[in-house]
Amino acid sequence: MIYQTATSKLALISALIVPLLAAPAYAQDEQPAQETEASQDQNAQGAGGEENAIVARVGSVDIRSSDVMTHVGMLPEGVRAQPPELLIPMAVEQLVLRQLILQQDATQELAEDPAVQILADEAAQSARENVLVQFWLERELESRVTQEDIQSAYDTLQSASETELPPLDQVRGQVEQRLRQQEIETLTDELLESDLVTYYGPDGEPVDGAQTNGAGAGADDAEEGDDTETETGTSSD
Repeated sequence: MIYQTATSKLALISALIVPLLAAPAYAQDEQPAQETEASQDQNAQGAGGEENAIVARVGSVDIRSSDVMTHVGMLPEGVRAQPPELLIPMAVEQLVLRQLILQQDATQELAEDPAVQILADEAAQSARENVLVQFWLERELESRVTQEDIQSAYDTLQSASETELPPLDQVRGQVEQRLRQQEIETLTDELLESDLVTYYGPDGEPVDGAQTNGAGAGADDAEEGDDTETETGTSSD
């Protein structure tokens, strides 16, 4: 009974928030340009005409429509691809459960646990390192993939295509993404050539980094095995 009641409430919340996700996209396709801004303003107000409406309350903590939208944006791409009718209730439930767990600290004083403090410090350090990595990578890609590069790549694709391509403005994002992916692969190769990297085998001894490249290493080992068998067979003959 409790589960059914919670499910019904989540379904109602979904009905209130889904327009926030869906309506702006539909507005671009179905409404005149002059009506789009007004429509988005209405959708942004949320349920009952309230801006950033409350969708749940856990103790004294409010969970608002903006919290749900932010949480949805942080979910993996494959999860975000689900229909809003499924995605929104799941996001709301996750936020509610998170707050319920966090509020356990009020009685258990989890934040004072040394193990929690160690994990929090590690998480903060990891988050800082992730930001630095992302910033460095983005800066490198901005310098390696310029608007001139995008135009040149588009011109090359157009000259090699038997049919007329859509205008660059319509496919700029796709062309840029392709170039960025190529540069990421180039950056990966350049970084992995560094002398700072030492790889270790199962025996704990350093090995040549070139021998750790997955299938390539297996292929090399197989070739060495074949050569050994050949030599052995020749010797026995």
